[in-house]
Amino acid sequence: MTNLLRIYVDSSTKPSNGTKYGESSAAWGFQWDNGTVFWRGGAVYLRHAGPNKMFYEGVIRALESALPDVNNGSGDRLEVYGDCQTVINQLNGVWRVGQLRKHYDRVRAVERKIKKRVTYHYLGETDATYKKVDILSKQGRDLFSRLLK
Repeated sequence: MTNLLRIYVDSSTKPSNGTKYGESSAAWGFQWDNGTVFWRGGAVYLRHAGPNKMFYEGVIRALESALPDVNNGSGDRLEVYGDCQTVINQLNGVWRVGQLRKHYDRVRAVERKIKKRVTYHYLGETDATYKKVDILSKQGRDLFSRLLK
């Protein structure tokens, strides 16, 4: 039996202090193919990071936190889902990477550590599990914003 681990990633960015990308966060959640959902990591926060850069950060952190599960035999395949069409298409080789090359290369480096097949899928915001991750990314951004003021 294949153990499929689905990883849902979302990023949230909002202007702050007159800048286009003032505060950003990303969150991720895991779901096994049997429907079990668990959260690990939560959110990462950066200032002045656009949505694509922040989504890449979320993918990187999510893959890193999946390493123990997939490398101890718990997972055979990983599927990463998100609503950032630019990053998903770059990771799938559909669009050129350009300015985000450093982040793209970091994802590929983590993938090599995983040693399992990782696929990337665009997911609209209507999926129930994805909605939870979307809420977490916004709450994380707002929480960090308040803590750092």
